[in-house]
Amino acid sequence: MIALTLEKGFREVSTWDEVFEMPGYTNSLNPEKEELKQILGKYEFLTYEKCGLSNCGTPHGKGYIVETTSGKLTNIGSYCGKKHFSVEFENLSRDFDRYYRDHKARERIETFQRTINSKLSEVANIENDFGSIDTAYKIQQFFKGKSKNHLKTIVQRLSKMVKDNDPNIYIDKMLSKEEINAREVSGQKNIPKYERVVTDSITGLDFLYEYNDLRLLYVIEFKNPLEEIEKLNVDNLLSRELDFWSKKIGEIDGNIRRIREVMEEGYKFLQLENMIKITSKKSEDFKYLLFILNADYSIRLK
Repeated sequence: MIALTLEKGFREVSTWDEVFEMPGYTNSLNPEKEELKQILGKYEFLTYEKCGLSNCGTPHGKGYIVETTSGKLTNIGSYCGKKHFSVEFENLSRDFDRYYRDHKARERIETFQRTINSKLSEVANIENDFGSIDTAYKIQQFFKGKSKNHLKTIVQRLSKMVKDNDPNIYIDKMLSKEEINAREVSGQKNIPKYERVVTDSITGLDFLYEYNDLRLLYVIEFKNPLEEIEKLNVDNLLSRELDFWSKKIGEIDGNIRRIREVMEEGYKFLQLENMIKITSKKSEDFKYLLFILNADYSIRLK
């Protein structure tokens, strides 16, 4: 429950009794004899109490505290408010809701501004666990074929896996006579000589998916908004700006989780046994891959 004070600030009210004890409150307000002055608060309780209008009395748990020009206060739901006080109630309730949303957004932004260093520390901990995010992004670009020293054969193979959303490695296995006979007996027609079977799979392939691009997750969706939020003066923000930044703040923790998840996938991806699966251990491509990872990105696979 939230009640608007005379100073245009908000105070928390947690029980119906606190509403009933407000100065000027009545549970039998005659709407025919009263004119609406202002809306003082908005409430939502799990328990129900009757509407404060003398000609209603319907139990409800959600509505507004209104004040009339005579100084009387009561509680009414939206339906009664519109029915008895018409457009005036709709305008006042809309303005109150907007003012309250703005208040909560300012409160949220100011609270978050005090936690910015802790958010930066969370990302620093990710880098302590998995290495530089900037380096990981450059490695993403390398395996996507967007760096000048990429390996075409490896990039093509990984690109197909990413496109197919399939980390599995396949071979065409020749069927034995026994396998062919068994399928004929089962009634299968046009039995091929070869069957495509899974022999292994690439771990951490998600690291290369476009929606896991670390520049998007770290720079655009985390670092840049954080820097902007730190500079905000909430008193100068318009309602739409308050909505925008409040929403952004709600996304920050999720962005940090995503960054950690992608960095963890990158760690799994950059394992020696994984690189061997991509290309032959004895091939020149494999040797060159190890050299580039070490020389350009300081990644030494073991």
